[in-house]
Amino acid sequence: ATSKGVQAIGGAKQITMLRLKIHHTGSYPFHWSSSNLDTRNATPYTVPMWDQIAIVDSAGTDVIGSGGYGVFLSATRFAFLGNKIDTTPTGGGHGMRTPFLAKAAISNSTWNNIAEGAALTIRAAEWGPGTATIRPHTYTERIVVSDNKFGPTSADTLLSFRPTSGAVDERVRNAIAERNWFLAAPVDRAVLDIAGSIITARNNITDGTGCTNCSINISVGSGAQATPVPNLGWAYNNTIYASDTNANTILGVDVGVQGQTSAVNITAKNNLMYTPNRSGTATTVRDSNSTTGFVSSNNSATPKTSDPLFTTTPPVVIGDYKPTCTGATYPCQQGAAVPVWSDFFLVTQPATRTMGAVNP
Repeated sequence: ATSKGVQAIGGAKQITMLRLKIHHTGSYPFHWSSSNLDTRNATPYTVPMWDQIAIVDSAGTDVIGSGGYGVFLSATRFAFLGNKIDTTPTGGGHGMRTPFLAKAAISNSTWNNIAEGAALTIRAAEWGPGTATIRPHTYTERIVVSDNKFGPTSADTLLSFRPTSGAVDERVRNAIAERNWFLAAPVDRAVLDIAGSIITARNNITDGTGCTNCSINISVGSGAQATPVPNLGWAYNNTIYASDTNANTILGVDVGVQGQTSAVNITAKNNLMYTPNRSGTATTVRDSNSTTGFVSSNNSATPKTSDPLFTTTPPVVIGDYKPTCTGATYPCQQGAAVPVWSDFFLVTQPATRTMGAVNP
């Protein structure tokens, strides 16, 4: 079956989809594919990209067909607020895929039980040719992804800013991922995967417990072959925790992922990592490819033994990640000055922060 929930065919603007509960569709609960506009714009151009589109307090769940996503949508200005995407592990693909956005806020939403691919993937139109609707040399940009909960899910990536593949030049820039809660199990590639420029990851919390092959928790600078190398990226005050005894490598921030084109001008500061029971390697920040312009400082030096004294260990609810930081074995008070003026809970912070997403 290929049934859809809400599908856009022709031009539209200033549309709000409010309190819709769409379930058991054959493919997409929300389907706004710009290819539908391309058909109408082949000769001549008559229908502009959708603009001022919002999905609010809605849900797309239980996709029963294979290959469909919870949300597949392009727009000029877009808001995705307070929604739930749960495609179940037996149907559907990505939880949400956006092939093009010019300005967007994606916030206060949850992604659970995504079948495959990414829970949320932010992409762009192909750079050179563009499309019949999107002009050539157009970025996806000005994106904020904040205050969301990702997982648990079987997706191999929770959040990504990247092209469709290494062979396609699709460019994403000017984006922020902040105050998101990532439940990684059983992610096997990345919690946050970035292959774009001028992108900041800050004040995010990751629970990597049960992550079967969690080689990357926050990847800043995983370049693709056709897309220019990521230039300018910042990873500030992220918290990474895992309580299991997994023998696989766990990384907090991996810059210039091995085997891929290296990024340039990446900064990682104040990232806190605690993995007390891991038998495999645990590294808070790793520069895999001798990144040009790489700056790393004031990150956890010994993540297996340096206890931040969370309110509750292992953390269960988000408030449990508040550290005490009074123990002599963990100097998480020794943060650096960064341009992040509040913590995960929006508590105002001084210029010199402690490590991690939550202020003690």
